[in-house]
Amino acid sequence: CTPECETVQVVTIDELVAGQQIDLLKIDIEGYEFFALKGARAALVNNPGINIITEYCPATLMEAGAMPGTFLSYLAELGFHPATLDGKAVNMQQLQHDAALYESYGAQRFVQDCKGKSNPEILELVITISAQLGCQRPILENLIFAR
Repeated sequence: CTPECETVQVVTIDELVAGQQIDLLKIDIEGYEFFALKGARAALVNNPGINIITEYCPATLMEAGAMPGTFLSYLAELGFHPATLDGKAVNMQQLQHDAALYESYGAQRFVQDCKGKSNPEILELVITISAQLGCQRPILENLIFAR
């Protein structure tokens, strides 16, 4: 939530791994996971056994300009189901429900509320917002998406 940024050149995951067999994709890019996975569509489609380990945080997705519900729907459309890192299934409907609650709060409002705050202050704010909204899942978690 700061104006400081750095411009970097990027390539899509599809460009990076074109034609290769991929079994595991690990992503933790502070809310930009949706955009990276959109650029990995061919790799995800062409590797039916692929597993994705990704950080899932509705607040950081919204800060990055993605909607958590859209992120989850995209993975579901490709046949992926969420689980915790120890392999326990996570209820996709519960994730979608919490995502909708975050989205109802509004990305712009969330970003504005976080502006000028330190990371610990942002964490406390997100915890408070999550509780007020009635979210059931943790505000940040690493999940496995597998078919």
